[in-house]
Amino acid sequence: MTTRYKEALQLAAGGGLKVTIGVTASSSAILPGFTRAVLVWATSNCWLEFMPSTASNGTGMYLAASQYATLLASASQQLSVVQDATAGTLYIKPMIG
Repeated sequence: MTTRYKEALQLAAGGGLKVTIGVTASSSAILPGFTRAVLVWATSNCWLEFMPSTASNGTGMYLAASQYATLLASASQQLSVVQDATAGTLYIKPMIG
């Protein structure tokens, strides 16, 4: 029998990233070198896409307001975000493992 261990991810120390959600796509800063995943939370309904693709309304991953999502990510990636109907803020917290 083979035993597989899954690494536990934890929030990285320090601050996260904040991106304004608007009518046109905005992108985050480049994720730090230690990033394995990101925890995202938004104040308004929005659409997310990892760069180089640019988020547009109706494509990518939908994130409802006040809902958390954990996305696998790696260092040097960026997230692109655009509003669904109203403006808001996307909060991105890198995770390490």
